[in-house]
Amino acid sequence: MNRNHIIALTILGIVLISVGWCLQLNGVRFKVCSNLITIYDRFGGEARTSNVTTVAKVATPLNITNIDIEPNTIKSFGFAVKSTINLATIRLLGTPSEPSYRGIIRIVTEDGTRLWNASFTSADSFERNRISMGWIYEYVIPPGNYMLELYLNTSAHIDLLQIQGISSEEIQIPPLTLTVTPSSSRTYSIDYICGVDFTYMVIATVLMSLGILAMVISLVLALRFVPKPSPKPVTSVGKSAKKRK
Repeated sequence: MNRNHIIALTILGIVLISVGWCLQLNGVRFKVCSNLITIYDRFGGEARTSNVTTVAKVATPLNITNIDIEPNTIKSFGFAVKSTINLATIRLLGTPSEPSYRGIIRIVTEDGTRLWNASFTSADSFERNRISMGWIYEYVIPPGNYMLELYLNTSAHIDLLQIQGISSEEIQIPPLTLTVTPSSSRTYSIDYICGVDFTYMVIATVLMSLGILAMVISLVLALRFVPKPSPKPVTSVGKSAKKRK
């Protein structure tokens, strides 16, 4: 990795932190719902209102630990996505049998359509003599069944193979019931908090964490290019003795 890569990684970290900070300014948002209920004086009874709100959560459709991979074979892992996943991250951690290795990782659909793929080598690892990789899938993963395929040209023990992202879930708000008498004839407007949205907070936290990680990695890599000070030559000064007459 050269100096241009380190500069690009630093800029990426600053951009991620800036975007995350801007999103964090929105913070947690409260969703306010309003309903109009009209009660006629010809009858008495009850009116019910209900609502559905959407909340964000961290989804982990694939989490594989402590497996062994044979060399020059494709290992497949199936997983299902129930709700659309955004900002998915793919992590691969393990120990190869050889210090120099190369591999391919990809996500395909049930019918074999390639959704995402990446190739990597030992030079891309964040840790020396280890498999330490991470990728960000910038598109959404819609609901469905998928396969994650992993290929290595050497055998390895995989400590963690994980897909994680931000998903959403719909929550049914319990109904609000009003009982009226036959003599009433008015229209009521009811305002109430029907949901709390943590989407911006979660996305901001993820982006800022990735930005800090990118800057830490660039700093560690930059230290490798700092020249070591050369030792100063040691000189001995001899004193000449003068004889006095």
